[in-house]
Amino acid sequence: MALTENPSERSLTVLCIEDDSASLSLIEATINERTDVELLVATDGAEGTQMARRHRPDLVLADVDLPGMGGEEVLARLRVDPATRPVPVVMVGADPAAEVADRLIARGARTCLAKPLKASELTLALDYGTAGADVAL
Repeated sequence: MALTENPSERSLTVLCIEDDSASLSLIEATINERTDVELLVATDGAEGTQMARRHRPDLVLADVDLPGMGGEEVLARLRVDPATRPVPVVMVGADPAAEVADRLIARGARTCLAKPLKASELTLALDYGTAGADVAL
């Protein structure tokens, strides 16, 4: 993957569906360190699913606890839509219990990350979340 300063030549598009400003700030700061990633942001599930369908990102980071349509419903809609079914989804939640994480992975999430997010785990999700194999973080 070639790094470039030209946004039109970025090689990875990430859609972040997140309503928490602190988590979004960390995600933006981590992604802004990379010149190969374009970040799209939605603050609720309905907007996020529409953006995923329209932009077909390389990776979706979705908060589990979104206002209105929750993250689990976002995941379900992305998995049933042929346009977004192949897009890897990484779920982010406030200390998701193992059974919740297992359920989300069984329903099609690539992995689950706990809040507060760690920049190193987010970087791994960016690097390996689109690689085609499940990520163990």
